[in-house]
Amino acid sequence: MTATCIFCEIAGGRAPAHVVAEWDDAIAFTPCSGGATTGHLVVISRTHVADVGADPAVTGAVMARAAELAARLDAANVITSKGQNATQSVFHLHVHVIPRAAGDGLPLPWTPQQQAVARKAAIEAEAARPRWTFGEVPANLRLVCAREPIPAGPSVFLAGPTPDRAVPVPS
Repeated sequence: MTATCIFCEIAGGRAPAHVVAEWDDAIAFTPCSGGATTGHLVVISRTHVADVGADPAVTGAVMARAAELAARLDAANVITSKGQNATQSVFHLHVHVIPRAAGDGLPLPWTPQQQAVARKAAIEAEAARPRWTFGEVPANLRLVCAREPIPAGPSVFLAGPTPDRAVPVPS
């Protein structure tokens, strides 16, 4: 156990957790955040092991417990991370068992759903990008600056600072 490891505290019964299953070598509980989907569980080793690569025997035991839980589900992701660059945020071996269902809205990085999310974000970013600046007014628009006469016909008035062609200033 390390002095500041929340998972060691949970495994030792010294920190609160909604425990779902217990074994001699591991414990399973719901994440305090509520999880990625309904039924999401975290399986941890009772002994402190930093990550999936630190002690293969302990990792194997924790994975076996995660597999027991996953076997009860129709579909699930079983995920662990090793190191901060791999999104590990608690440095005590833990495995997520995440129940899955069609349309659950959880896009993982390697899935078509995540690719669709990325495409949508790119389309939205492109749509939000300014299409023109003062020096690039489209031919079908006439920009009228401060102190210039307003042309006849339909107009759109935009309030705010506008450049004056006689005294160029940033808008």
